[in-house]
This record gives sequence, C-alpha cells and structure tokens, in this order.
Amino acid sequence: EEASDYYEIIKRPIDLSMIAANVDAARYSTVMHMVSDVDLMVQNAIEYNPPHTEQGARILRRAHALIDLVHCWADALDKDLVSACNQIVVRKKQEEENKRKQEGEKAKVEEEEKKKAKNSKADSTKLRLKSDAVQQKPSNSLSALINGTATGEDFVSGSGMLDPDL
Repeated sequence: EEASDYYEIIKRPIDLSMIAANVDAARYSTVMHMVSDVDLMVQNAIEYNPPHTEQGARILRRAHALIDLVHCWADALDKDLVSACNQIVVRKKQEEENKRKQEGEKAKVEEEEKKKAKNSKADSTKLRLKSDAVQQKPSNSLSALINGTATGEDFVSGSGMLDPDL
C-alpha cells in the first residue's frame, strides 16, 4: 500500500526475486543481460524514491551499493570465459536466424510449387474441356438443326424434339 502508485510511475518493474527466478530458469543468455536487469532495478529505485527523505536516501544508497557489487562481480569474471559465452550466444542466434530463413525459403518454394501445380491442373482442365467441346457432335436434333447438320431421320426418329406428334 505504501507504493500504490509504483506501477504508474515505473513502466518496466523488476525486483531481485524476478532476477533470481530468471537466473534459476536460465533466461539470461549473457552476464550483461543479467547485469542490465540489475541496472534497471536500480534505475527504477532512483526514479521512484525521493532522495530528500530518509527512507528514499537509504534505498538509494543500497541500490548504488548493489550495482557497484554486481559490476565488480561481472568485471572479476574471467574475460576469456565471458568472451566464449558471448560467442556461443552469437552463434546460436545466427543458427536460429539461418534456420528461420531456410524455413521461410522452403515455405516460399512449397507455396510456388502448389501454385504452379494448381495452375497446371487448371490449364490442363481448360484444354481438355476445349478439346472435348471441339470434338463433340451435336447431341440432339435441335443442335443439328442449328448447326445445319440435321437429316430427315432427325426429324422423325431422333430425340423427338422436332416430331410434331409429341
């Protein structure tokens, strides 16, 4: 209740328990990623707590001491180890990006092949229909009459369409 306006003032809240949970869950890919969260926590403390009050001044002293400790710890890490870890992270990101690109390219190729197959099928269906239409003979006496191919038999024994007795 003392900090009821905290989330109105602080846009990216973080605390030590969240940082610890991120460490436990291996969410930090590099040391600097974790250090940046500690820096954010200290920035939030500076932004929220007024330095002119006793409580605010105490919180800010502790926040600055924490950031000094974390930076000292990070600086004391073996440089070769940190560099190797950073290279691993960069390599993994590049591999993931390459994989995404390959999957995207594969999806494009598959989509193009589907379109080509669909267009090819549609084209062959159109050609078959045109061919069938050209090869078909009139199917009833009326068509024969219209096309000028009617015979006397069409009028008498054909489909009956022109038979006046029907």
